[in-house]
Amino acid sequence: MVVKMIRRSIVSVLAISLCWASSAFAETPQPQVAQLFVRGEAQLMVPPDQVSVSLGVTTESATAKKAVAANTRKMNSLMNALANLGLSDSDYKTQNFQVQPVWSSRPKGAGNSWKASIVAYRVTNTLYVTTLELDLIGDIIGASTEAGANQVNSVNFSLFNARQYRQQAITQAMENARADAEVLVLASGDRIKRTLSLNLGNASASKERVQMKTMARSSLMADSAAFEPPPISAGDITVRASVSVTYELESP
Repeated sequence: MVVKMIRRSIVSVLAISLCWASSAFAETPQPQVAQLFVRGEAQLMVPPDQVSVSLGVTTESATAKKAVAANTRKMNSLMNALANLGLSDSDYKTQNFQVQPVWSSRPKGAGNSWKASIVAYRVTNTLYVTTLELDLIGDIIGASTEAGANQVNSVNFSLFNARQYRQQAITQAMENARADAEVLVLASGDRIKRTLSLNLGNASASKERVQMKTMARSSLMADSAAFEPPPISAGDITVRASVSVTYELESP
């Protein structure tokens, strides 16, 4: 895996500020303390090593029992298709399950006595699939729709161990802050004595999301003989971090 690193450091204060410290128990002023405040930033570009997709099956029938039964058959077919691709039960979980009545629409010219009635029941079952096999994502979508899935809601590329790269970004941000501080104090003729304060700002890894509309099975499978797994790829994941540091300075 190749990690691209973008070095960035921001010096928030270019001048050395002199702070007077006073004591509540002494009348004699304390010596001057020269301080330098800097902020360092870092950005890593990391190839994703994990992909997730939301797959759903929606069925309708005159009764809730029949709608659930039809949905269960298709979901079993979907999970068998995932197993045939080498995925295990631990690679997916139920994300959403709903049983809802479908109400009749109000006809034109209906009087005040008209009341809506239940004309069917709709069952929706959604699986959230996650795998480290990025090359399988097209096959997962293709095999799932062939098995009866009529919803493909989203595809997300991410990092399995995002914390590892987050820590790398924090380390780089701190190094950037220190490097700029040393350049400044070298130009001023002073030296860094110690760190007075250290604060961690934003440190996070983004997700690369492929926008996909919910697709009906009829449109996906209009020509099942010619259907091929869709090619899906993602760019690098951005991992960012920033730190703020205050140094105490001393004269040589």
